[in-house]
Amino acid sequence: DLPLNTRGRAQAAAVSAALIGVPLVAAYASPLRRAQETAAIIASTVLLVIQLPDGKTTATHLLRDGGLLWSINILVFAIWYWEIDGGGPHARHMVPYTSTDFLFPQKTTNEPSVQGWSPKFLDYLFLAFNTSSAFSPTDTLVLSRFPKVLIMVQSLISIVVVAVLVSRAINTLGG
Repeated sequence: DLPLNTRGRAQAAAVSAALIGVPLVAAYASPLRRAQETAAIIASTVLLVIQLPDGKTTATHLLRDGGLLWSINILVFAIWYWEIDGGGPHARHMVPYTSTDFLFPQKTTNEPSVQGWSPKFLDYLFLAFNTSSAFSPTDTLVLSRFPKVLIMVQSLISIVVVAVLVSRAINTLGG
């Protein structure tokens, strides 16, 4: 039984975003660990959005849940970017850093101070934070297709959290 890989997590997040607004009564998954992880990602997002129309969720809870979802979104995608770029963290440190996934600004200059530079987890956390805040990457170019899909899914989740959960919470405060 293998755990859910990076591509599987991204697919689960995409399904979760696509199911928003679809009535969900139950979620079924095989006993495999990666299937259980996928079902949990999808079900947690969909169930939170389903609870919005009943009007029983307080603004405080909505803001807290929105903040938690937004923070988790950043952390999860930072880990995914860290895992896929340049073949993963182990591969990046075995040979000089080259990537076909991301182009960090430090790799676009010939400054002696950045010779031999390779990204650390904080660089991927910064990329994920900016993607969730601006709904797009800011200083780092996304070069390959799979990371582009991840960036789109992360931005979509952030938009849903801000547009749906936070706006509902603000509406609840006013009424």
